Amino acid sequence: MAQSTPPNASGKAGAGDDVPISKHQLKASPTQILQHNLEAQGKQLDQVGGLIEAQTKQIEELTKRAELQTKQIETLNADVNRLTAVLLARNAENAAPAVTPSVAPSHAAAAPAASEPTPVIKAEAAPAEPTPQPLAPDGSPTHVIKRGENLISVARQHGTTVSELLKLNKIEDERKLQIGQTLLLPKPAAQKPDSQ
Repeated sequence: MAQSTPPNASGKAGAGDDVPISKHQLKASPTQILQHNLEAQGKQLDQVGGLIEAQTKQIEELTKRAELQTKQIETLNADVNRLTAVLLARNAENAAPAVTPSVAPSHAAAAPAASEPTPVIKAEAAPAEPTPQPLAPDGSPTHVIKRGENLISVARQHGTTVSELLKLNKIEDERKLQIGQTLLLPKPAAQKPDSQ
């Protein structure tokens, strides 16, 4: 005849009743109860570890997407900057022939602005009688940069080219042109010595 586990004093099943026991034992030992509880907690920890691993993979995927979007944003910003520079250059070229820039007085050559870059905006209107430009020590004509002027407008005003002005004045970056800066101009054809 099979033996069953006797109820505890209160008539309810004991704490170790759900723990598997051998045929010869009537009640689970404290070691068996502890081992069973440890196994149950180990399974719970495995489940939590699986959830953490899944969430870590999701975070890694989101991080990769964010990095990709950051690269796309940087590429778009570079394109916007490049297109803005092209538009500003075209606006400067289109605005330069329509307006005659003013000519600087001769005393302005002595005090050039140190840090203000030349803005790309419309040039000021020239007076009816242009003020004569100062001459360089070797007799070459010069031009003092006024607000709103750039190399394109100066070259057109004096009948020369931007490349000639860059070369003559040893300018490497025309964007660093300063208001009040004195530029050397090519000598007119009549003043150039004859090669004969």
